[in-house]
Amino acid sequence: MATPYPAIRCLVKDSNATVPGTRRIMTKAFGIDSDMKPPIILNEHARMDASGDLRVYDTIDLAEMSSESYDASDDSLHAFDSEGRLLKIVADQDGGAHLEPAEANPQHRDTLLKILRDFLVRHGEPEAAVEQMTLESLVKAARDKNPNPYKGQKKSK
Repeated sequence: MATPYPAIRCLVKDSNATVPGTRRIMTKAFGIDSDMKPPIILNEHARMDASGDLRVYDTIDLAEMSSESYDASDDSLHAFDSEGRLLKIVADQDGGAHLEPAEANPQHRDTLLKILRDFLVRHGEPEAAVEQMTLESLVKAARDKNPNPYKGQKKSK
């Protein structure tokens, strides 16, 4: 059932964000006021907590540029910021998509840890070493593997 009040989105890039490079999004219909912190991780798997086709984007804008409106209805595509905040992919009328926080505080940190650890072990990293890594170092290691084959990918050197 639709809410009687439309969602009001307010995007403020950089200048008013808590951390430079983040984007503050306020969705009043859901009472969420939150910073999304890049890198942005998109994981494609039927189960949210299983590592699948992983894409890591250095910025929110790059993640959004590579997303299309049909991604919003893809139940196997899950988006997270670098702190484990679940993100929602929202279809735009122009065929693109944008990201919004699905929760005010990161509540999927353990899920993201599991996804990244599984991804790195699948790509040859020693399990014992991966188990000792922090979330920040896991995100960096996954980004350095450059798993993103799409147009928002990190440029190789």
